[in-house]
This record gives sequence, C-alpha cells and structure tokens, in this order.
Amino acid sequence: MPEMGGLWGRNPRFHWGSPPGGTSFTLVMHHGTAMSQSRSSRRRAVSLVAVLGLVLPLGVVSQSVAATTTTTSTTSPASTTTTTTAPPTPSEMARAQSLLDVFRRTATTLDQLETTYLDARAKVAVAKWNRNIAAGQLAATTATYERLRARAVALAVRRYEISSAAAGGGLSQFSSPAAAGQVQDAGVYDAVAATKLDHRVRAVEQLRTIRAGMAAMAQNDLHQAATARTTARTSLRSARRADAHLLAILATLDPGTRRALEKLQSAGDDAVAHLLTSGSLVLRTGVGNPPAVLPQATAAVAFAAAQLGKPYRWGATGPDSFDCSGLALEAWKAAGVTLPRVAIDQAAATVPVSFQDLQPGDLVFFESPIGHVGIYVGDGSMIDAPYTGASVQIDSIFWKDLAGFGRVTQP
Repeated sequence: MPEMGGLWGRNPRFHWGSPPGGTSFTLVMHHGTAMSQSRSSRRRAVSLVAVLGLVLPLGVVSQSVAATTTTTSTTSPASTTTTTTAPPTPSEMARAQSLLDVFRRTATTLDQLETTYLDARAKVAVAKWNRNIAAGQLAATTATYERLRARAVALAVRRYEISSAAAGGGLSQFSSPAAAGQVQDAGVYDAVAATKLDHRVRAVEQLRTIRAGMAAMAQNDLHQAATARTTARTSLRSARRADAHLLAILATLDPGTRRALEKLQSAGDDAVAHLLTSGSLVLRTGVGNPPAVLPQATAAVAFAAAQLGKPYRWGATGPDSFDCSGLALEAWKAAGVTLPRVAIDQAAATVPVSFQDLQPGDLVFFESPIGHVGIYVGDGSMIDAPYTGASVQIDSIFWKDLAGFGRVTQP
C-alpha cells in the first residue's frame, strides 16, 4: 500500500529514523497545532510537514508549517490574538471550479501542443536528412551518367572517324598494310566497347530516373513535415497567448475565489479517492512485481520540495520557475537520473505501478493523452507545478483525470 502518513512512516509526530537512502529525517508537527479532521486538510498538512522535513533544518520546520496554515497566532506576555480566514462561499467555490477546469485544460493543451511541435520538428529533421541523402545519391548517379555519356560520345566520334577513313580509302595513309590492319582491329574493339558502354549508360540512366523520383518524394515529405511544424508552432503560440490571458485573469481574482481555487486544487476528489482505494478505478495497469524504488528517489523528492512556492511557467525547467514535466525532469536529474522532457514521454520511460505499490518519488500522470505529471510524496499527495498562475505546491493526486503511476528505474 502507498504510504498514507507522510514519506517514511505513519505518524508525523515522531522521529522516524532513516528512510530509503540512509539519510535521517525528523518530522515534527507545529506546536501541537490543531489540524482539521477532514481527509484532504489532514493529508495536506501531514504531507507538507513531511516534505519540509526533507529540506529544512529541524528548527525551521515548525516555522515553515506555521506559515502554511490558515490560522495565525500572535502571542504576547499579556494576551493571544487569533485571526481566522473565512472559508470560501459556495459562489466562490463554483467560480473557482470553473476556472480550475479552464486552467487544467489550458495546461494540458500546452503540454500536448508542445509534444506535437517537438514531434513535428523531429520529423522535419528526419525528412531533411532523407532529402539530403536522396539528393546526394541522385547527384552521384547523375555524375556517373554524364561521365559515361562523355565516354560514349568520344568513342562514337572515334568509330565514325575510322569508318569514314575506311570508306574513303583513308587507311592507305598508314605506312604499311600491317598498320592499317591494326587500325581496323581497333575499330572492331571500339564497336564491342561501345556496345558495353551503351548498356552501362542505359542502366545508369534508369537508376538516375529512380533516384530522381526518390529525391522528389523526399523533398515532398520535407515540405509536408515543415508545413506540419509551422501549423504546430502556430497552434502552440496561440495557446501560449491564451495562457497569458489566464494569467491576467488570475491577477484580478478576489481573495475568496483565490482561496477556493487553492482549496479545490489541494483537496482532490473524494469519489476518485474511493474508487482508487477500492480498486474500481481503471488506470494504467501496474506490473505484478514492480522494481524497488531507486535510492535516488529521496534526492528527487527533496529537490521538488525545495522548489515549493516557485511559479509555474510553461516550458520552464528552473531554476526560478517550472512547468509540470520540467519539475519532474529536474528533480530526477538532481538525483542523477535522466528523464525525457515531456509528460507523455516520461510516462513511457517509467515502469507502471499500481496505487497499492505507490511510493514517494514515483510519478503520477494525468489526462489522456497524458499531459500532466506530479511527483508522489506520500499520503495521497504529490508535488507538482499545476498551471499558469499557480506555484509549485503540494496537491492531491485524486483528480478526475488521473491516468496512472510510473516508477523511475534507470539511474
């Protein structure tokens, strides 16, 4: 079963010793602060403490967790003042849900369009290589053809001169009958050579015709690939403009809707969680005996945790901002493992695992085709860079478009 109480233990109030990888971590709750008993609030608090414990000194963990709660306390020798932020209203929650759907669709569209564009660009490179090969072969065949034709023409001229000389009695110009006979023999040899040369010229000419057709096809393929690349690039630029527009909308959100957006993003869907834990949710099928988690998973999660709060920016791979696959890429890169750049290729590069086998460091994939990825940190939570306007944060994995999980296995 996946770890449901933090990263390497079930009770976040205690020191748990050494997790996989041998590094000692201490996880501490903040001053006994009361946590909400709802599953999503409790999960977010526990996971955040666990993740912060990876990257902050013990004395700083309490302060960091306190900064993430919605209740703040100011204590003086004489009194204590507590300010509680009002929960979002139903209308704010409804608006936030609509916005969240748009944000996620836009982020997915950007990731998929990026994949399409990169694929189109790669196809242009392949088509250009094929065109150059075909053009080179055609040029070489043409050069051979022209050289053989030149030899055939020269031989034909020589045969004509000998034939004309023989017909007009020109052979008497030679000093002896023996010399004249030698010239006649040369004419016979030239005739045989001309026949062979003619066959070679025709064969090379046929090859040249074939290669000219191949070169034309390669050029056409290049043209089509370049057109597809241009179309993909145009679509990608349009999506990026839409993304920038969403960023402008986010800047104008009222505080209540913004809080509702954050709550929806972190809470997940209870129905999805129920289906997943009951085994009723059909996902990417995990292997029966998955490989062990790499020791480097500790470093990958630690890197991701260190990026918390940095802004999402499509196409970014750090160090100041990230998109979802860029965060996964750099987290595992920091652990010494190379992953592909985009989420769908990262899924293909990992070993599928089931929810029951899920461990910190595994990747969590969303949408079909896959367009989003997060890094699992335990307790049903992940670190991800979700969409424009958001930051690298701890989110629930229980999204409606959850697609499956993958384990990184190649150091």
